[in-house]
Amino acid sequence: MRSLFFIAAFFLFVSCEQTENCDLNYYPSPPYSNPDDTLYGNNQVRYLYVCWNDSGYNKAFTYVVSGDCWELIVDEDPNFNCT
Repeated sequence: MRSLFFIAAFFLFVSCEQTENCDLNYYPSPPYSNPDDTLYGNNQVRYLYVCWNDSGYNKAFTYVVSGDCWELIVDEDPNFNCT
């Protein structure tokens, strides 16, 4: 019974390990295809979508290095030039 508990705890620990976007040798892929603008930096990358879904907003997806992985920050800014 005790060994079953340790095996279950081990699988729970391994399954919760964060691996997505943790390869710092490569920039993360854009969340949607064909961003309108891409800005690369030493520890960040920003993908910008202008007039996101005809909503009157620009949507920026910025990945920054946080510890050992990339962290995603999403910003929306109004764009009065959207038709």
